[in-house]
Amino acid sequence: MGGGSGGVIGNMNTAIPTYRGPWVNRDALIGNGDGQYAIGPHAHFRIEALSGFPWPQSPTLKQAQAIAKAAVELRKLRRDVMEEHGWSLRDLYRTLETPGSNPLRDAQEALDTVVRAAYGMKKSEDILAFLLKLNHEVADREGQLLEVTGPGLPPCVTDKKPFITKDCIVA
Repeated sequence: MGGGSGGVIGNMNTAIPTYRGPWVNRDALIGNGDGQYAIGPHAHFRIEALSGFPWPQSPTLKQAQAIAKAAVELRKLRRDVMEEHGWSLRDLYRTLETPGSNPLRDAQEALDTVVRAAYGMKKSEDILAFLLKLNHEVADREGQLLEVTGPGLPPCVTDKKPFITKDCIVA
């Protein structure tokens, strides 16, 4: 279902800005043991860099599964269309600039919808204002030494296997 060896459980693919996804699966990323993880042959980042984002604090297992499913579907669609047309990822996303029906837009919106649900964010809410407010709430909880949900699969996921796929980003 979810995030593959090179990626995430879908959510770095979401259009909701600032974090590019709520659940990074440390076990699904290709790492070298020192906190560096590769998404592509030259792209490295520290997983800890994501810890400053306000992750969904109480997602359900169904929400995590829905995000994983939507992310896999988005990645499959992208791969298929890029292969069919010989396009780069940039070429593919340029199709969103044209009006009208677009399967990529539909898949992206499906992922955004389930990510919003995991956050408890209404469609009409301003994304950045919501995340800023949540960030303050999480910081307050951390300041009180209370538990918060950070990067990685959420606590509701007890079996990681269904969330790990082989559909990773390749060069």
